[in-house]
Amino acid sequence: MRKLILENEALIEKFNIDKYLEQKNFPVAAALSALEATNEVQKNYFLTEKTCEENSENILRLYALLQALFVSIDSLYSLAYSFTRSKNFININLNPQMRELKYIRNDVVGHPSNRIYHHETIAFCILDTKSIGQNEFRYHIYTADETIEKQVDLRELAYNYYVECNRYLNRLYDIAYHKNEENQAISSMLKVLDLYRFQKDYHAELAQFQKVYSECFPQTDASGNRIFWRLRLIDRLKNYSARNADEADLKEYCIGLELIKIFELLAQQKCDGMTERKKPYLVVSFYRFLKKNRIDKNLLIPVHDSKHPTIEVTLNYLTDLAKKKKAEGPLRYLTLLKELLEQKQEELLYAFALPIKEYQKK
Repeated sequence: MRKLILENEALIEKFNIDKYLEQKNFPVAAALSALEATNEVQKNYFLTEKTCEENSENILRLYALLQALFVSIDSLYSLAYSFTRSKNFININLNPQMRELKYIRNDVVGHPSNRIYHHETIAFCILDTKSIGQNEFRYHIYTADETIEKQVDLRELAYNYYVECNRYLNRLYDIAYHKNEENQAISSMLKVLDLYRFQKDYHAELAQFQKVYSECFPQTDASGNRIFWRLRLIDRLKNYSARNADEADLKEYCIGLELIKIFELLAQQKCDGMTERKKPYLVVSFYRFLKKNRIDKNLLIPVHDSKHPTIEVTLNYLTDLAKKKKAEGPLRYLTLLKELLEQKQEELLYAFALPIKEYQKK
């Protein structure tokens, strides 16, 4: 841990905050300054040998650590936006520990006395103050139907944060001072999109794009890069064996959405790449189902995230409603998502649920 914390400190200093202040580039200076400040909190917590006899000090240190980690991630996204004009450049949520941090912080520090765990379920979170140690603590989540005990490993949480943060700081520094030429990759992806739009064979051109992009970013860590991640989602979709024509149409449509996302990440501009292709039956019928039943878009938030605490409850609720309304298309779509969740096919679940995620933005 010490090595990662000190590496983080050195990476932040490498950017030179004073230079950005002189240039009046306040967004970058503010993000770096916040990262520097929160690192001091985390450094104090993990690198200072301290035995706290007073429970009040344990609580104070825990609150400070959770909030600091939460602010650190927000600042890292802000820094990425300043350099790339897109917060989608990074995807910390690919790391399960980092995805969980948001929920832990909101449970314990953010809204413990009023947490919405479902569109109509209020939960209450109570910190077990006596359980707080240097590296772990417990808390309980209470709803009308159940009690959930959460055990949190703080050292593992912080370790994962530093691994992700240091990786992205290295990448952002490279962009800030040695910006890669992306025109070739953008041009290649445009060819892919043109072929896809007019339902021509785009697979060879997509393979060419992947080769070009890998050459443009030879040192990019594929595990934390959104474009490599979306290319992996496309591979998952391509390898999925559709059981009928409607599933095949849905699969191809979802591949198209991923191609558009990749272009937008590269070009940092919106792309309406589906104008020549009709939405598949399962998507059209599901959108109609949502509108007809006036379903709150906030209810759909968990559907694409297999780690979201209410995804199973949400899918069951929507499935029961589809059965009640005899909505055949939506029922088949939801059944597919539930099967992928049960099979722990996290990436396929995300990919197939992307049309629902897109609906939320409208």
